[in-house]
Amino acid sequence: MEFMIGLESSNAYHNGDSLIATLTDEKNGTAIFEKFMRCETEAIEHEKQKELIARKILFQLMGADVSAKVTLNPSNSLYDYSVLLNLQQISLPELFSVKIRPVSKVEEYYATLEFGKINNLIDFTSYTENKLTPFFSVGIFFGRERISYSTWQLPIEFPETRLGRIFTSIINSRDRFMEYLLFILNGQMGETIFEGDDAEKNSGSLSLVSDLLFEGKPIFENLLMAASRNQAKLKSIQHIMEKIQLEQQESPDNREPIITQDFLEFWDVFKSFIPQQNKNGK
Repeated sequence: MEFMIGLESSNAYHNGDSLIATLTDEKNGTAIFEKFMRCETEAIEHEKQKELIARKILFQLMGADVSAKVTLNPSNSLYDYSVLLNLQQISLPELFSVKIRPVSKVEEYYATLEFGKINNLIDFTSYTENKLTPFFSVGIFFGRERISYSTWQLPIEFPETRLGRIFTSIINSRDRFMEYLLFILNGQMGETIFEGDDAEKNSGSLSLVSDLLFEGKPIFENLLMAASRNQAKLKSIQHIMEKIQLEQQESPDNREPIITQDFLEFWDVFKSFIPQQNKNGK
């Protein structure tokens, strides 16, 4: 908060300068105001000016012509990005720089954009399919200081199997599969689904199916309720199971199947309650 105060006195001792010193001097304990420092105000204005310049740079960048794609590298079966960005018509103020990278990249590497020319970025390599993303983080810097940080969605076509890979990278164990069923049936989400890759180590044994169905977690009761009151939930579960099974067929590994034969036999009872589409697709 700022104040403007007019001071008048017939006593020469109490002139404007002495009163200002009395009201702003912290040493004598009478200071009730902070002295106005023009240099601080100028510094604040300078920061605001840098933010305005950063906004303008970002606006121009978002309007630039860009094409991007991902290609599978046959040497390592991983994906590489290729981004073509036309910045020929955009100039960058002195000391400013712009750096970008995919948001899924763990390391701190950014590609620095060169304004006034066409940029062909091939720096982002070796991504698994489930880590591919159309979102890039954009950092605008003044010297070494980062002024702003934004997210930019690029027009990229991904393999049709990408969403399936992402899904099965999350539902990658029997524990997580059962937790997800519970979530579909009654909205309860267990901790296992959020634990990360270590959850694979606890993928469970065949007894897990009966444990989750009949002990502590009422999946069996919820399946009965869904069969009688909300068959759409059963249809969702069937769709999830088909995606998991298809993904495991296309990407076989040494892990035990997420959906066990015991559960498939158990599921056949509830599968018959799923509404069937007629010839018109209804």
